[in-house]
Formats: sequence, structure tokens, C-alpha cells
Amino acid sequence: ERRPPSMLLALLHLFQAALGLCPGTAGGQGDPHLYGAHGGHTDFRGRENTFFNVVSHQKMSANVKTKDGEFRLHGATINGSWMVEFHLVVQTTAGLLHWTYDAARISPASLLGFSHGTCGGVPFKLTGARLGNLRRDGPLQRRACGDVVLQANHSSVKVLMPPYWAVTVAPKATPDYFHRSDRISGPEVRLDLLIALLLPERSLIVAPHGLIGQTFDGSDVGVDGAVDPKPQPGEHVTTKAMAEGSIEGVWQDYVMPSPFATSFRFSRYGLTEAAPRNVTALTGRKFKFAPAASPTSATASHDGGTDEVTEASRRRLEESCSPPSPPPPSPPPPTPPPSTSPSPPPPSSSPSP
Repeated sequence: ERRPPSMLLALLHLFQAALGLCPGTAGGQGDPHLYGAHGGHTDFRGRENTFFNVVSHQKMSANVKTKDGEFRLHGATINGSWMVEFHLVVQTTAGLLHWTYDAARISPASLLGFSHGTCGGVPFKLTGARLGNLRRDGPLQRRACGDVVLQANHSSVKVLMPPYWAVTVAPKATPDYFHRSDRISGPEVRLDLLIALLLPERSLIVAPHGLIGQTFDGSDVGVDGAVDPKPQPGEHVTTKAMAEGSIEGVWQDYVMPSPFATSFRFSRYGLTEAAPRNVTALTGRKFKFAPAASPTSATASHDGGTDEVTEASRRRLEESCSPPSPPPPSPPPPTPPPSTSPSPPPPSSSPSP
């Protein structure tokens, strides 16, 4: 995923990394697997056509919709679910931003992006950059709404909300692009999320919440919640985990009545002060998270184990926190051919019978 073309953001990442304040990442992907800012991971089935809050903060709130689907995986049949809609409301200097990414509008073959919203009541739409960098600066690929910038790439959209958040929403074919024929029923396209906090967690006066946002709690403690068992060939599995043990309250506390609703039990939207969640009260497995100065984080793969989770997340945080790499050096000039005439080729031998 390309970084936003902002020298200021690159300098901010460099400065934070030098001080050991590299921003954390969290998100969700697959069917769905959620990963926290401190390395914890859990599964969350959701409910058919139901909205859930994933991040709630003082000036922004984000909800997703889950939808059931059935697919084949490693010889097993899975009755699972996907995140299929993402709805964001942000208070900007130009008024309220409402933005929607609906996977049902995306082709599973091309995954060319399309999203829409309103900025201060004025409608707009974003489409994927068909010609790569040549069109990334076009009016349909980049939209500024006050101090918030939405940047569309071919399929994904990154929303930069300074000084706190950067959120990337990316459509993926179900169950994945190269195994589309393994989809049995349900949505053809799902959404994956990557959420980055651009400031140190302990500097926040309003601690975020939501299914994912609450993991930015400044505790340096990862919490693993409920996960569904790895399916075995020949099995028919229905996913059931609802992030038990890794979230405050119960999953019903995060149900939202509409796409842009902001009010729920743990809402932080519109607040001027809020404490982080009480990690000690959670019942999931807890472990000490490496300090931010060490480039490690956590992510979740579609069907990965703990080692794959840790390694993939380490790479993701390195990519998120590190400044852009310099271009590779130019290749050395080719060696001039020898001045002597080449030897005649050896006689060809007949192939063996």
C-alpha cells in the first residue's frame, strides 16, 4: 500500500520512531480476524446484516457491517462471515464527513475501488486509480474534506485524519482472490481494515474505544480473545467466536442501529475526556507487549498460526512506521565484450533414444 504523499507525515513517523513512539496498528481481516495494537488477536463472527462499532474517538466514529457466507478452506466447509461495509463519520474543519465503502459495489475480478460520501453535506465519490500513479492525484482519486484527506489507490482507500488516525480500507475477494471458486454462498467481496494511531497512546486525553479502537489503551499489554478452532479436512465448521475475553462488556454492547450511528455503551464520540479500558478486568490471555521502540506488532492471517501472526505483524508495523526507503542504486554498466573472436560452438549431440 502506497503511503500518502506527505513529507510532514514522513517526518512525523521518523521523529516518533527516533523517540520510541512509533504509532501502533490494529485492524481486522478475513472472516473476520481482529488484531489489537499490542499484539492480541481474536475472531469475531458478527451477525447477519448487523452494524458494529470498531473505533470510537472524540471526533470520529467507524462502523462495519458483517454478513454471513459459506466457503471451502483446506478441504473443510466453513460457515463464516465477512465485513462488507465500512461507514465513517468525522468532524472536520469543513463540517461533518460521512464516508461509505460498500463491498457489494466492487467486482471480485478487478477489485477496482468505488466509495462515496458527503463533506459538509456536499456529495462526492472516489474511484480506483486505473492508471496507477498517473491518476492518483485526480479529483476522483483524492478528496480533501477540511483537514481530512481520502486517497484512493486501485482498490483501497486511505483516510488520513490528523493528528490522530490513518485508516485504510481494502476490498478482497472471498475467500481470497486466487480461490474465488471456493466461495459457496454469501458476499463475493469482503473488506479488510488497517487502523494506525499517529500519536503515542498515553498522550490521548480521550482514550478510544470500539471493538478495535479499545486496544489503543496505553497498557503495553496484549490480550487474546476467543478464536475459532482451525478447521480440519472434511469438517463442516460454523464460526462462533465473538471476541470474548478481549473486549469490555459483551458483543451486544457494540451493535449499532444504523451506518453512521455514534452512540453505544462505550462511545467516545463528542467527549473531551475518557479513561482507557481496564485491561486487568479482561478474561483473555494477557502478555507483555514489546515496547514501541521495537518494531513489532500484531496482525492476523486468514488461517495463520501464532508464528505467522507475529511475523506478519512485525513486517506491517515496520512498513507503517518506517520512512520511505530510498530508491535502489542504479545497476552497474554492462561489462564490455572481450575483443577476441568467440570460439565456434561445439557440435551438437543427438538426443538419447
